[in-house]
Amino acid sequence: MFNSIASKGAIAVLGLVSMAGGVAAGVAPHADAAVSPSAASCTVVTIHKGSTGALVKTLQSRLGGLGADGVFGNQTLAKVKAFQKSHHLAADGVVGPKTWAALGGFPCSNGGSNTTVVTKQVASGIDFLSVRTGPGTGYARVAKLSPGTKVTGIINGGWMKITSGGYAGKYVAASYLIDVPKVGPKPPTSNVHGWIATTGGITATVRSGPGFNYGVLGHKASGAAVSGTQVNADWVKIAGGYINRGEIETTSSSLTRVNAQIPVSQLCAVNGAYNSPNSFAPGYTVNTTRYINCSAGRALDSLQAAYKAKFGHYANIDLAYRDWAEQQYWYDKLGPAQANKPGSSNHGMGLAVDFQEWHGHTTEFDWGGVGSNWLRANGGKYGFTQPYAYGTTGESYHFNFTG
Repeated sequence: MFNSIASKGAIAVLGLVSMAGGVAAGVAPHADAAVSPSAASCTVVTIHKGSTGALVKTLQSRLGGLGADGVFGNQTLAKVKAFQKSHHLAADGVVGPKTWAALGGFPCSNGGSNTTVVTKQVASGIDFLSVRTGPGTGYARVAKLSPGTKVTGIINGGWMKITSGGYAGKYVAASYLIDVPKVGPKPPTSNVHGWIATTGGITATVRSGPGFNYGVLGHKASGAAVSGTQVNADWVKIAGGYINRGEIETTSSSLTRVNAQIPVSQLCAVNGAYNSPNSFAPGYTVNTTRYINCSAGRALDSLQAAYKAKFGHYANIDLAYRDWAEQQYWYDKLGPAQANKPGSSNHGMGLAVDFQEWHGHTTEFDWGGVGSNWLRANGGKYGFTQPYAYGTTGESYHFNFTG
């Protein structure tokens, strides 16, 4: 976490990613919007000073602080070199595969044609996803897919062309498709031995039963050894109560050896519909996939459903898991007075979320904002707690997952 509200610059609250077509059933919008998928695979195009066109505009937008004129000139070159240096890349000003990856991934729709066939499923939180005759909202709708429906096809330009089944040859908006959860047999009851994963003096909650609806019996300190029996995907029975599985680190008692070094394959992707709509350093855009501890992610989905029921939209998220390079970026930029030393943040364990920040304005998640107030009052029902006293210099938008 940061220790200053002025951590990421001015980020405006603009609401959800665009959803065309209005509201279905008076609750959740149906999904037609197109956002380029971050996971699409295609040939990466290298650009450099003197390059022009749509790829340069995308680069300029992701870097921020530049006019997106599509011309790779001296200002863009300077921005690229600064970005590369901050991400410990060769600061040569050439935007190739490594730099594109640090910027959130190469935009296949602007410079390549993806041919990879993938299977996705319709995300939750919408009433339906439209199936259309072409890749755009101007094409006729021929069917509606319910959340959880699996579709197989090729993603380009923010749209999936379905390649199998009864809708082969038709299109759906890729921005509302998510990876198919890995489903296996129900895990047998197993023993768990580990240590409380939270950092910075943040404690893990011990409850009277395996769920957030059970009362709080006490707390376990950061790094405390725990042993118990896992009773389902998210809860472990320990002596004296139950603790959320997401709070237990099992690979090392030295949290600094794990913090900010967790492979994303061991985390879960945050639903892209929650993403902040703005771009900000280092390399975040509305399309950048955020990651989080999987137990925390399931709790976050429940929190977001309740938030949307209350306010009609999701609580936009700036940041979740931050790896070592990103933590180093903020530490170098802000110093120890405003940023945690790499390896010591709850973000580095995938156990923290920063909701959308907009420095210098009273907004949804500033102190006194409707979002901040609601999260402080209700976040604990889903395992998310605010570590700072109201109105202090602490981050009004930062919440830890404590179970």
